Amino acid sequence: MAVNDLNTWRSFKKGNISVFGDIYEEHIDALYAYGHKIESNPDKVKDCIHDVFLDIWEHREQLSDTSSIRYYLFKALRRRIIYTKTRLSRFISSDNLQGEFKLTVELSHEDDIISEENKKERIDFYQNAVNNLSPKQREIIYLKFQQGFTNGEIAEMTQMNYQSVSNSLNRALGKLRSQWNEVSGTVSSFAIFLFYLK
Repeated sequence: MAVNDLNTWRSFKKGNISVFGDIYEEHIDALYAYGHKIESNPDKVKDCIHDVFLDIWEHREQLSDTSSIRYYLFKALRRRIIYTKTRLSRFISSDNLQGEFKLTVELSHEDDIISEENKKERIDFYQNAVNNLSPKQREIIYLKFQQGFTNGEIAEMTQMNYQSVSNSLNRALGKLRSQWNEVSGTVSSFAIFLFYLK
């Protein structure tokens, strides 16, 4: 995939409008979902995504190569959203600019056989466990387990150092695991829980 992304990126940088459209179509939904977790206003998220794509098109010849287009776009969108918030509010620290990172729990279609009462209890438990994490921990969990980014990519994207990302991830997983073990007690079901996060 890295080689394919690199070739796609290079073709886009040469001005291939069709490839640019393909990049947009492939990543727009994931970008919107991520952006909406940082910024609650859907119109602002759409504006920031539009700005990111406009910027990369206008400056495509100066862009460095990337082996992960999704990572590049996520990082650019996060910066754009924080920049937009900074412009509107100069006196807020960068930690507070992000606000509450929203990480929700959704059961899979395989869980449709669960009774409605059990389903609601399970979702409430999962959501409560996630809500006990800090916004930064929720973002790291999302980027790691839902988007598949490495700790190094997450560190660069969130402007944290690598060790801080690793520590935050371990603390978040520890919190989730301890809450999980109180109710379920099985490690395999905890791993499945991580896939319910959206």
